[in-house]
Amino acid sequence: MPANLPDVIEQHDIFEGVNTLTTLWDWSEKFIRQGFRIATCDPKILVRAWKIEVKSNEGGSPWYPGAGAMRYCFYSKPDAPAAPERPRRPRQKRT
Repeated sequence: MPANLPDVIEQHDIFEGVNTLTTLWDWSEKFIRQGFRIATCDPKILVRAWKIEVKSNEGGSPWYPGAGAMRYCFYSKPDAPAAPERPRRPRQKRT
């Protein structure tokens, strides 16, 4: 559990059952040491993710301290099986 999200922690009472409280940076180091890697480093994807977060959380306490912090919240495991491909919907023509 990241320690640097006090408003969210209090609002949702999410200390229950937490054994380790540390910063996002410390969590990142722990995950990377275990073979995980940061899921995205692409700034364009991070900007899009941040816009979605801000829009979906209007009026509430932010889950992430900022757009840059989101980078340290999502990880992938290189040897994990690939996610199944989602079928793409055909694009509709604009009229």
